[in-house]
Amino acid sequence: MTDDFSGMSLIAGSHRFMLINSSHPIGRQHFTIGHELFHLFIQSNFEAKLCNGIELGHSDGPEEKRANAFSSYLLLPWDGVLSSIPKNELGKNKVSLNTVYGISHYYSASHTSVLYRLKDMDLIDSNLLDSYSNNVISNAEKRGLSTTLYKSGNEGLIIGNYGLIAHSLYSENIISKTHYVEIMRDINIDVDTLDTGSSDD
Repeated sequence: MTDDFSGMSLIAGSHRFMLINSSHPIGRQHFTIGHELFHLFIQSNFEAKLCNGIELGHSDGPEEKRANAFSSYLLLPWDGVLSSIPKNELGKNKVSLNTVYGISHYYSASHTSVLYRLKDMDLIDSNLLDSYSNNVISNAEKRGLSTTLYKSGNEGLIIGNYGLIAHSLYSENIISKTHYVEIMRDINIDVDTLDTGSSDD
């Protein structure tokens, strides 16, 4: 997937599906998941659409802006963020970088998401946001923090019953073995190489 592709979602009957770009940092993936949840469960008259450049303030229209706002509120609730900030930092541009990292790790949110949330809450301005956006990984390492949130991950991770449905369709002779094999390869499972010596299918 190209770097500007964040994710996509679609609804087919009663089924809902989302695809997230695993080459993005995990924290950014969390924001994309929140964004796609808005499309799948909140937005009315939703049609499948690719979402690009989300989390960074980019949007293609009012529904994309609403999806971003929903994800921001979901991941970083106002009261929760405020309670994570020491009282002596509760003023414009007083929030320390240590606190930004603390919020990021507590909520498993990306550094960028936290900064934009603090800006939306009028706790930092654009200049401080830009300043705090530099050297994210090295600054985390200097603070003895895990950098997992700031790196890509979850490649091949499937959450849901995609494989179960494919296997059921094949078992019931609704799809051919060739089609079943192709579907499973889409989720990085090569059924031809699996052990077939067991008694179950």
